[in-house]
Amino acid sequence: MWNRTTRGLMLGTALAGFGGWIDFLAILTLAAYVYQASASLMALISAIFVLPSMLLGPRIGRWLDRSRPLPILLAALGLRTLSTGLLLLQAPVALFCGLLVLRALFNTPTESAANLLVARVVKTEDVPRYFSMLGVLRNASKIAAPVIGSTLASRFGEASALSASILLSLIALALLAAAFRGQAAIGPGTPKPVREAPVPASGAPVDENRDLLRTLLGTVTVFSFMVFLINNQLPVLLHKAGFDKALLGLLVSCSGAGGILAAAWLARRKRAAQAGPDPLRLTLFASGLVAVCFIGLGFAFRLPPALAPWFAGLLFFCTGLCASVQTIQSSVVVVQRFPQGVALASARMQAFQSGAMLIAPWVAALLIPHLSVSALFLLDGSVALLALLGVATWVGRRCAPVR
Repeated sequence: MWNRTTRGLMLGTALAGFGGWIDFLAILTLAAYVYQASASLMALISAIFVLPSMLLGPRIGRWLDRSRPLPILLAALGLRTLSTGLLLLQAPVALFCGLLVLRALFNTPTESAANLLVARVVKTEDVPRYFSMLGVLRNASKIAAPVIGSTLASRFGEASALSASILLSLIALALLAAAFRGQAAIGPGTPKPVREAPVPASGAPVDENRDLLRTLLGTVTVFSFMVFLINNQLPVLLHKAGFDKALLGLLVSCSGAGGILAAAWLARRKRAAQAGPDPLRLTLFASGLVAVCFIGLGFAFRLPPALAPWFAGLLFFCTGLCASVQTIQSSVVVVQRFPQGVALASARMQAFQSGAMLIAPWVAALLIPHLSVSALFLLDGSVALLALLGVATWVGRRCAPVR
């Protein structure tokens, strides 16, 4: 599995994501402290981050499946880096928002293009291990990015955090270019640099495997809505409940630690276990466990203040663990089960996730004035669990077994 191409692709993708995390946090800080953004402007900025993938993602994915993904990935990362660099000029707020639109637009093809490259250079049975190792790096980034970004921003200003993200993106570009140096263009119908195992029997173009895609999209949409109903409002919820702000960092760290452990466990699984007949079932099961953990958090926050943080930290560790499994297995499903339409399937999944990320915080904002933190977790987890059971029932009737 491991050679110059796959190592460079993984490290380049991970560093690009790491830079994107620091970039994202620095932009929010820049908007809040330099532009003195109002609540409506912050909502607009949040929408800017997800709207391009919602509106244009599937079209870009369909185009990617017919194209050479490497030049597109390199160009997209380069243009994203350039638009981030222009933010250092601290232009007027209208131009600032315009640059954010460009950054979000250039960032839209990156995930789909990277997944398409994985499908074309990694053997089918090695795909789960690849995404598991990538999951370890991505979860580590989620822990390190807030620490690095906030430290740089507080000591040297927001420009230093943006500069760090630009540097990481440039290193990612160099790694990706070096990984494929000297190889034939990776495009439709071209020879693969790495010998590929036979495509599973269920592998089919996206349009010919609609039931499987609908199941995947239903699962990731429910999961994303459940998670982002809480995530974006967690500081507000903890403050409302009277907890110290240090608890937020503790919960985020616990979640990240669980994610790293899960990804490392998946990476160590035997190849036969990784390339099971139906990885989508594990995706559904992991999503359901996150919902159960959210219900548990609803009860944890009803405990005395001296006990609640300990139980909440443990449950956040469990949510990070299960969420990592869900994310990794979703990528595995896309690459293994849609070998002729990887980019389109990735883009559609990203579009549905972006839609959930856009709507969920507004729903939470409507519910927070009327519900306690405990009640919101209980409601969120219970509704999500019922929705996931509905998806699982639909799978049993329409796609049983999904093979």
